[in-house]
Amino acid sequence: MDFKVQDFIKQLKNVGKEIEEIVKNDELKKVQKQVKNFVSTAEKDFKKLVDKDLHGLVNKFEKEKKRIEKVVDKTVQKEVKKAKKFVDEQMKELSKLQSQVEKYVKVSKKAAKKTAKKATTVKKATKKKAAKKVAKKSTKKKVTKKTTKKATAVPKKTQPKKRVLANKTQASKAPAKKK
Repeated sequence: MDFKVQDFIKQLKNVGKEIEEIVKNDELKKVQKQVKNFVSTAEKDFKKLVDKDLHGLVNKFEKEKKRIEKVVDKTVQKEVKKAKKFVDEQMKELSKLQSQVEKYVKVSKKAAKKTAKKATTVKKATKKKAAKKVAKKSTKKKVTKKTTKKATAVPKKTQPKKRVLANKTQASKAPAKKK
C-alpha cells in the first residue's frame, strides 16, 4: 500500500474515534436534550398563542355575530312595522272606496227602480193609447167603407207625378292642389 492510502486510513480511524468520543461524551447528549427542550417549549408557546388567538378570535366572532343579529332584528322589525302601517292605510282607503261604491250602487238601484216604474207606467199608458187608436181606426175604416160604397160616383183625386229632371251637367272643378 501506498503511503497516502495508509495516511488516509489513519485519518478515518481518528475521525471515527473522535465521533465515538463525541457520541459517548455527554456534551452531545446535552445538546440533543437542549434541542428537544427548545422544540418542545417552542411547540407549547406556539400552541398557547394559537389557542389564545383562536379563543379570542372565536369570542370576537361571537360578539360580532350577536351585534349583527341585533341590527338585523331591529331593521326587520322596523320594516315589518312599515309594512303593517302601509297595509292598514290601504285597507282604510279600500273601505272608503267600498262605501262610496255602495252609495253609488244604492243610488243607481233607486234610479233603476224609478225608471223601471216609469217605464212600466209609460208602457201601460202607450198600450192604452195604442188600443184606443186601433179602436178609432177600425171604426173609421168601417165608416169609410160604408161611405165609399154609397158614393161610388165620386172619383178619387190623383196627384200629379213628379217629373224626373235630366242630369244637369256641372261645371268641372279643377283638382285640389296637393300641399
